[in-house]
Amino acid sequence: MADVRDHRVNQTRRYGLYYPYFHVRDDRWLKVAALYWPRIIRLTPQDYATRDSETVKRFESELHLIQRQPPGPSVAAVAPMFHAIIADRGPELRARYRIDGLGSATLAPGGDVNPRSAVHLGQIDHGLAAALVDAGLARNGRVDLSNEVDRRWLVMCEPLVAIYSSVLAEDFARANKLVPTTDQSDAYAATMNWNTDVIADVLLGDDLDRPQPTSDSSVTGEIVALLALDFLVPANLDRVPAGRIVEIRRRFGPEFLAFGVLVDQIAQDAAALADIRDHQVLLSYLEDDVARRLRQPMADLRRHLRDLKLDTTTIAVNIKTQLPSAAAFAGGPLLAGHPAVAGTAAVALGLIAVRRESQRKREQLAHEALAVSYLLHTHDLLNRQSLAEHSLDIARRISKLGRAPDTAAVSE
Repeated sequence: MADVRDHRVNQTRRYGLYYPYFHVRDDRWLKVAALYWPRIIRLTPQDYATRDSETVKRFESELHLIQRQPPGPSVAAVAPMFHAIIADRGPELRARYRIDGLGSATLAPGGDVNPRSAVHLGQIDHGLAAALVDAGLARNGRVDLSNEVDRRWLVMCEPLVAIYSSVLAEDFARANKLVPTTDQSDAYAATMNWNTDVIADVLLGDDLDRPQPTSDSSVTGEIVALLALDFLVPANLDRVPAGRIVEIRRRFGPEFLAFGVLVDQIAQDAAALADIRDHQVLLSYLEDDVARRLRQPMADLRRHLRDLKLDTTTIAVNIKTQLPSAAAFAGGPLLAGHPAVAGTAAVALGLIAVRRESQRKREQLAHEALAVSYLLHTHDLLNRQSLAEHSLDIARRISKLGRAPDTAAVSE
């Protein structure tokens, strides 16, 4: 029994940690992220009044996807590294990052030699903030680029803020078993084992190179998930209402969980690739694995459904974690045991020999089947014709027929 338990796929999904900002800057990114992350934590001072987009508000209220959390002990945990850098490399830091002026500070627009940014005083140790000010590397002030109600900011040169935010995110993520994630392509990696030497090298190096993140199966998992979702997310995702994402998460909860579990398993299986030097080569390996374990089975399942003239709402809505002897599928009317559905879907997903498999293998196959059906549903719901659906709703209201059951059409 112990051996079987040790090999079961772990169903505990880790949460994402959004950084480096308080506010998600890209709603399109968030819509994709909501199709993978069970929750996304963002580091925000307890009393900070956020100004969130409607997408963020809806995901927060209906899915509890976005959860705010103050940095807590991480503020004190990372301070000694920066104190040490100020003490050891203060003159070099001042030569490059000195900030002149007192009181109110205005963030310079991009293009300045040393553009400014800011850290909220709720995110930094008070002693460290004072040390940065004394060293001429920071000024207490306010951010004048927005209508902030909260004016408690420490203004510094942008690289100092960016690196501090990444170091803080890494410590908080490690302490809470989170996976740092961001919508900012130029953000410093928050998974690279920051220490005093690495921070100093990045701040005082000639090119301010962003070092490569450390290899981590959870980070690899996000890459795998994005590769899997990329081919089914429509180009006009900006126009897809947030409610469509909410619908997917609510209607297909078991499939959503299974998709994440399978992604985690693929990432763990890719651990042998962790020492690959070139990022593009690693991506190629992962792309092939995603195609083999997710994309091709999805295409096979869709083809068999079309052959049977069935749509995606017919199967895989409630595939049982413990598969019965004949790979039964349920959804809408009970179809467990239906020879055509059970047989064809089993062929499509490689489940034909399930009766001869161990309990562990049955669990694995069930998760794979659910994960594939999640991708199928997600593709069809995201690519549903909103205009046609809206017109039908109007027609139903006019004719007083009421709203028909909401189903997802199979895309051609």
